[in-house]
Parts: sequence; C-alpha cells; structure tokens
Amino acid sequence: MIKLPSLFILALSMSSFGAYANVYPGANCKVVGSNQNLANYDSNGRILNASGREIKVICPITREKHKDGWLNITVHVADRSPTSNVSCDAYSAQTDGLGWKTTKSSSGYDPEWYKSQTLSFDSPSDVRDDGTFYLTCRLPASAEDGLSGILSYSVSERCRTDIIRVGTGNPPLLVPVTDCP
Repeated sequence: MIKLPSLFILALSMSSFGAYANVYPGANCKVVGSNQNLANYDSNGRILNASGREIKVICPITREKHKDGWLNITVHVADRSPTSNVSCDAYSAQTDGLGWKTTKSSSGYDPEWYKSQTLSFDSPSDVRDDGTFYLTCRLPASAEDGLSGILSYSVSERCRTDIIRVGTGNPPLLVPVTDCP
C-alpha cells in the first residue's frame, strides 16, 4: 500500500483569462530628433504640436507580459488640422529594431477643443519574447482651430488565473494563482 502525503496539489481545477490595462498620459511621448521645443506639454498631461510644421513623437509602452502581445492599444488624439490627420504606428519590435507595425489615422478634423478621436490597434500578428512595444505618431502643424496632439493612450494585455485545489480536505481548499498584476 502506498501512503500519500496529507497536503499536495491534486489538479488544476479551472483556468480563466482576463485583461488589464495601463493608461499613459500623452505627455509620456517625446519628440523624435532635435526639435524638442516644438511640442507643448500642457498641465493636463497632453502633448500638443505648437509648431508650424508636422512633428513625429515616440510613446513608450511598459511591457508587462513577455510572452504575449497586447490585446488592444487605444490612442486618444486631438486632430485640429483641416489639411492633415494625426497618424500613429504601433510597433512590436525585436531587439535588433526590426518587427511588426500597423498604422491608424484620425478621420478628419474637429475644431472643438474638447473633442477627441480614438485610434484602436488590435493584437499584433508577430511578437518576440525579447522585444519592445511602442508607438510613433505624426502630429500635424498647429492650425487656426487649435493644436493637434495625443491626449492619452492605453495598452491592454492578457493575463491568466488558475484555480488549484490544495490538499484532500472536504471542502477542498481552492487557491488562485495568477500572472495578472
């Protein structure tokens, strides 16, 4: 007869998948190149193009999960230019800088200062465990109707929770084990 220890893990009872999001202010984005003074970082956490020409910005993303891609990236933009759109690229890059990207653009402008548009990026088709995620956006020049820019952006990532049964007691002890932050 084989005797079993009194406390052991019997089996994984069930798994569930969820998501969590990190939200960043537009002011996290920085102008690419030496033209740092062309951007207006306002007290509301936004980055706005105060110059008479288009600028390109890069927006960092903290990658919480190293094996999976994002579920969704959402960028809230203000497009005040009647002649150009705000355009953003979402990157899943390898350590050598190569990788996957997709582009989204605003759909026309709105002169109302309080209105924004949402650019939404689905999960990347190619993800490297050792790579990075980031956004680059092109912000149109300032216009008579106001300044275009990035108000905020968010990144949703997958996470998993397993419920395991511990011990042989009745009722059983169920313990959640998760990789969600």
